[in-house]
Order: sequence, then C-alpha cells, then structure tokens
Amino acid sequence: MTGSRSSQGVVVRPIDLEDEAMWLRFVEGLSWATRYKRGARRVDQLSDQDVKRAVRPRAGAEIAFVAVAGRDGESDIVGVSRGTLREAGTCEFTLVVGDAWQGCGIGTRLMRALMDEASRQGHGRIVGR
Repeated sequence: MTGSRSSQGVVVRPIDLEDEAMWLRFVEGLSWATRYKRGARRVDQLSDQDVKRAVRPRAGAEIAFVAVAGRDGESDIVGVSRGTLREAGTCEFTLVVGDAWQGCGIGTRLMRALMDEASRQGHGRIVGR
C-alpha cells in the first residue's frame, strides 16, 4: 500500500560504516521491479567489496545519505540517496526508496539532504541517470 506510512520518526543522515548489515537487508527487501527500475543488483550478486563501497563513500568524490526508520527497538534503512561529484560543479544522483515507503516523502527528504550537501561542497547542478 503505497503512501500509507508516515515519514515522521524517519531520520535522514549520512551513511556510515556501521550500516552494512542494515544496507544489505534494505537491498534484499527491494522488489524485483524496484531493483530493475533503479539498476540495483540482488544481494547474492554483490561482492564484499561492493557492500563495503556502498557504506563507505569516497571522500570528496561521493555523498550518500540513508533514511532510517526504527521499529520494535530495531532500525531499518528505508531509502538511500547517493551523489557522485563531477567536474564543473555537477553532482550525479541516484535514489531508491523501499517499496513500502514509496509515496511518503522519503525521497524528497533524501534529495534535499543530498542537494544541500552537494551545494555546500560547491556542486550546485544536480543531474540524474
């Protein structure tokens, strides 16, 4: 049921090395359609290096934010925005929101965080792929 959840209580923050297990659960929980539309791979297709790179953006070259929702004492990633900083002040973004959280404003919040940080780093032009 798209949009039935509230983004209230969801925290948007930079991704962290400690997010590896949560990030894997997030990717594993994406539907086939969401993975296909976003160009994501299945968890069994990811190498250890892929996972480590996902939670460790290259300083000065990448930005990554997660939206984290807590429930029953456990937290889950419900969305991820990433930006690759390019020359000439451009930031190329990708965005994925978990199926159950689509239509709840999570993507907007993730994009705002990404755009604010990209701008702060001198990249005022945002492009998608």
